[in-house]
Amino acid sequence: MPEKIEATTNEHNKHSKYVGSLPDISMEALLSFGPPNNCGNTPSIRLFLAKYHAFPCALYCTADDTSALLHATTIVNYIRDELKHDLNTDRISRNYSRQTKQMYVDARFCDLGNGIMIEITDAYFNSDVQNPNKLKPDHSDDYFLLASQITFYYMPEQDTYVQELSSTFAKMTVFS
Repeated sequence: MPEKIEATTNEHNKHSKYVGSLPDISMEALLSFGPPNNCGNTPSIRLFLAKYHAFPCALYCTADDTSALLHATTIVNYIRDELKHDLNTDRISRNYSRQTKQMYVDARFCDLGNGIMIEITDAYFNSDVQNPNKLKPDHSDDYFLLASQITFYYMPEQDTYVQELSSTFAKMTVFS
C-alpha cells in the first residue's frame, strides 16, 4: 500500500478542475448543499463540505463474501496503528450492549486529514460467528464488534489509495 498521500487543502481546491469543488461559496451556502441532518447521525457530507469545500467521492466498503462480517475493532486498530490516526479526534456515538454489559462505540467518523474521511456505522456485537482469520474478540465470551457499513468520503486524487484501503478492510472479517 502506498504511503499516506499528502493533505488536500482548500487552497488546492481553488484551482481544482474537480466537478465537485466549490471553493468560492460561503460556508452557509456550502452547508445548504449537504443532505439534511438526521438527529443522532453524523452529518458526514456536511462535515466534508465544510473542511474541503467540495462534495466527496464515496466508496462503500463491504466484506468480500455475503457471509463475511467486517470486524470494526480490527479496522479501527488498523486506522490508529498503520495510518497513525489519533482516535481522540473522531466523532463517535456509544451504545450499551445487554449481552456484554458494557458500553461500545456503535458509530465512528474519522478525518484522516488528507482528503479522506471514514465513517463506520451501525456497529453491533455478535458471538455467533466463525473466526478463521483468528481475529481477537472484543469480549471474553467471543463477542465481536461488527460494522454494518464503512463509507469512505474522499477527494478524487485519493481514489486509488481509498480502493486499496477498502480492499484491506474487506479482509478484516469473521463469518456468519
